[in-house]
Amino acid sequence: MTKDRVLVDTDVISFILKRHPLADLYLPRIGNSECVLSFQTTAELVRWALARKWGKELRARLDEFIRACLVIPWSGPLSEKWAEVCEEGRKRGMECEAGDAWIGATAILYGIPLVSHNRIHYEWMKELGLDLICEAPPV
Repeated sequence: MTKDRVLVDTDVISFILKRHPLADLYLPRIGNSECVLSFQTTAELVRWALARKWGKELRARLDEFIRACLVIPWSGPLSEKWAEVCEEGRKRGMECEAGDAWIGATAILYGIPLVSHNRIHYEWMKELGLDLICEAPPV
């Protein structure tokens, strides 16, 4: 039997690594699922570590966390889905950051639920097939 998978957004990983109280909202939702990351998320996490001057201990936890996850790399079909997500956002008048579009497109393309605390970034993508797990208050 294969484990369920969840694609975890950058913000939730940050909560977990920093042991922030908001992590408690998501740890039960992640549970025993296989943690999946978009290549975009790994880049964002490394950038955050550099920008926030994370110490050796926190950076080591980040590197260990990334190694324990399945990281989905760039691909042609993912680029196509990213373009579709961006274009749909434009048509709907939704602001769609490139990074959020990569993460959302990854979840949609592979049919993996996205765990994120950024409701405003992803809620509209539910109409495109995104399965969003979000404990943030409704917008």
